Amino acid sequence: MQTQAQPQEYRAAVTAETHARQVFTDTVSVTSATGGVGTSTIAALLTRELHTAMERCCLAEIDCRANGGGLDVLLGLEHVQGKRWQDIHAPLAQLDGSALLEELPSWEDISVLAFNSWLAAQPPQPFELVAAVEALSNQECGLIVDAGQGEPFDHVSGLLRSPIVIAAELSVLGLARTKAYMAWLQRMLQQSVAAQRLAAKVQRREDARHKAASAREPHTAQVIQISAKPQIIVLGVMPRGTHHARGAVTAQDAEAYLGVGIAGVVQYEPKMCSDLLEGLGPDRVSKTTKKALRQVAQTVIDHWSQAPQGKQAL
Repeated sequence: MQTQAQPQEYRAAVTAETHARQVFTDTVSVTSATGGVGTSTIAALLTRELHTAMERCCLAEIDCRANGGGLDVLLGLEHVQGKRWQDIHAPLAQLDGSALLEELPSWEDISVLAFNSWLAAQPPQPFELVAAVEALSNQECGLIVDAGQGEPFDHVSGLLRSPIVIAAELSVLGLARTKAYMAWLQRMLQQSVAAQRLAAKVQRREDARHKAASAREPHTAQVIQISAKPQIIVLGVMPRGTHHARGAVTAQDAEAYLGVGIAGVVQYEPKMCSDLLEGLGPDRVSKTTKKALRQVAQTVIDHWSQAPQGKQAL
C-alpha cells in the first residue's frame, strides 16, 4: 500500500529522470556571464576551429529568448535556405538528427541551427530544445552550442556535464560577474547530480518491488558516472574600446582571481566587427585570436577524448 508521500516522490523522480538521462556526446557549450562579450561570434569561430580538426561539426543556437537569436544573420546566412528553430517541431520530444543536419543552412560546410525571434510565433519549448540537442549530438559530429548567458541550462541540464567555454571579459566587472557565474554553474551541476541520484534510487525501489520470481537479485540502476565539478574552460576577451589596453586586467591576474587557468585571450578586432555588421560573417582573425581559439579547441577535444564511456552505479 502506497503512502501519501510516495506519489509526490514519484512525480519528483519523473522530473529528475528527465534531467538525469540527458547525456550528450562530443558537445561543448559557449556562454558568458553577461551580454555584449561576443559569445555567438566566439561560438562560431570555435566551431570553425573544431571543424578543421574533426572534419564535421554543427553549431546550434539554443539561447532562444523572445528578444534573442539571429545567429544566421551574424554569419551572413539570413538568405540561405534551410530550417530554423521556428520550422522545427518535436511533439514526441524526438527528432531525426541525420535528417535535421541535412535540412539546416550551411556556413563553411558547418550546419547551423539558428533562431529568429522576429519570425517565430514563440520560442521553442524546453522539450524541443532537448530533442534537438540530443538528436544532433548523436550524429558522430562535434556539437557546439551557443548558450548565451546560461538560461538554456535550466532546461537542457545535460549540457552541464559537457565542457563549458566561458567568454570572460578581462575587466574588473567582467571578471566579478564571471566568478559569480562559475559558482552558479557549480550549483546547477550539483542539482543535476542530485536529480540523477534520485532517479536511480526510485528505479532501484521500483525494480525491487516488481522483480520477477526468477530474478531475486535487486537491480542496480546504471547511470553515466559524472563529476560534480563543471568542465569549465575560460577564454579571456579584451574589453572593447580600450586605449592601449588601459583598464584591462591581465590574464595572469584573471587566473589568480578566478582560480582557474585562462586558455587564451581573444583580441577586439574592429575589421571583423565591421564585417559582422555588414552581414559578411567572421572571416579572417588575428594570429593572436586564432592561437587562442586553437588552444581552446584542443582543450575541448581533450575533454571529449577523456569522457567516460562505461556506466557505473551511483
